Amino acid sequence: MFYLSIHGGNSNFDVIAFNENCEILGRGHRSGIDNCFEPQQTVLRHISEAVIECVVDLYSLGFSGRFECVYYCMVDKRNLLKECFLQIGYDIGEYILLEEPYCYLLAGGLTETGCVALSSTGSCAAFCNGRNDLLITGGYGIPVGDEGSSAYIGIRGINMVTRSIGGWGEKTILYDFLCESLGNNTAQVDTVRLLQLLYPDNNYARRLIYVKFARQVVRAAGCGDAVAISILEEAGELMARQTLCAYRLYLSGARGTQNDICMNHRGREQGVVDLSFDRSAHGKQTPGVYVCGSTWKNNPIMLNAFRSFVSRYLPEAQCVEPHRAAVYGGFVCFILETYGNNALKEAAVQLDPLQEA
Repeated sequence: MFYLSIHGGNSNFDVIAFNENCEILGRGHRSGIDNCFEPQQTVLRHISEAVIECVVDLYSLGFSGRFECVYYCMVDKRNLLKECFLQIGYDIGEYILLEEPYCYLLAGGLTETGCVALSSTGSCAAFCNGRNDLLITGGYGIPVGDEGSSAYIGIRGINMVTRSIGGWGEKTILYDFLCESLGNNTAQVDTVRLLQLLYPDNNYARRLIYVKFARQVVRAAGCGDAVAISILEEAGELMARQTLCAYRLYLSGARGTQNDICMNHRGREQGVVDLSFDRSAHGKQTPGVYVCGSTWKNNPIMLNAFRSFVSRYLPEAQCVEPHRAAVYGGFVCFILETYGNNALKEAAVQLDPLQEA
C-alpha cells in the first residue's frame, strides 16, 4: 500500500511517498504556491509536477495508481487536490488534513504535544495536543495580522525607511538596501517611483516584495543597524506572546478541533493578556517550544528575543529550532496513528538527511 504526504506553502511545495512499512520511496519538490493569489491552473500545475516527480519510481515497486491516504497541509485545498489527482488518474482512498503548526511539530519534534511558533511568509502560534486538539493564535494574514512573519518584518522595514525619508525617523541602512532591492541605485529616491514599485497591481507581487525585504532587514541587523535590530527583536517578542497565549489558553481549559481551532475570541474573554502561569496548572513537565518556518533561519536576533521573552514566563521551557521539512508531518502522523511511538524512532532515521530547504 502507498501513501502521500503533501505540504504546500508559499516558499516550498513538497510531496513524499511512503508505504505501509514506513519506508520513504519518493520525493517531489516545486517552488511555493500561493493559494490565495495565484491562478488555479498555476497551482494545479505545481501540484501535478511535484506529485509526478515523487511517484515516478513507484511503478517498479508495484504501484497501480492508488494511494490509500493523502495527508495534506494546504489551507484545506482538498477539492483542488482531488481535481489534480483526477487529471493525473490516481485513485485516493482518504484525505486527511493536517494543520500547519501540527505538521511542523510532528516533523520537527517527532511528537504530538508542544508549543509551536510558526513564522514564514505568514505566522501563527499554537499549542498542539494531538491531531484534533489544537489551539491557534494569530494567523489573520497581512496587513491586519501575521505579526512576526517575514511579510510583517518586511513591511516594518519599509515603514522605517519611509519615516527616514520623511525626516521624522532614524537614519538606517535599510534605505540603501531598499533602493538596491527595487533596482534604484541612485542617491535620491523618487517618491512617486517608490510608490509605484511598492504597490504593484498584483497582490501576490506586493507581498513578495515584503517577504524579500525581510531578508534585507536581517542583513542590516547583521551590519549592526539599530533600526533593523529593533524590528527583529519586536518580531521575536510578538511570536513569543502569541505562543505563550496559546499555551495559557490550553491550561485555562480551552480546547480546539480542526473545525474550530481559532480560539482568539475565547482568549479575550479569559484575559490572556496576562501571560503569567499557574505552575500547578501544567504539572511538573513543561512542553517543548518549537520555532518553525523559514523566517527563523540565520536570524539569531529574532530567535534570542523570542527565547528571552518565553523564559520570563516559562524558564524551564526548552526552545527547539528543528530544520526538518514540514512535509514529513504526514509520514510521522501515519506512524503514530498506525504503529505508535515505538515504531517512530527507527523510521525517523530516514528523515534526518532530508532537511528543510
